[in-house]
Amino acid sequence: MDSGDFALQRYDARFQIGHGKWAQILSEQLGQRIISLSRQIVIHVHVVQC
Repeated sequence: MDSGDFALQRYDARFQIGHGKWAQILSEQLGQRIISLSRQIVIHVHVVQC
């Protein structure tokens, strides 16, 4: 195992950790966006029905 493989493995591990954090952040933002969108849809439907 040469130093290049070791560096690549370390980079890959760091990337996976960073990717996990990004996925968590993105999923939280997406969840909030879906909630706000669903509220807007409910309000819109309510206004249309009245």
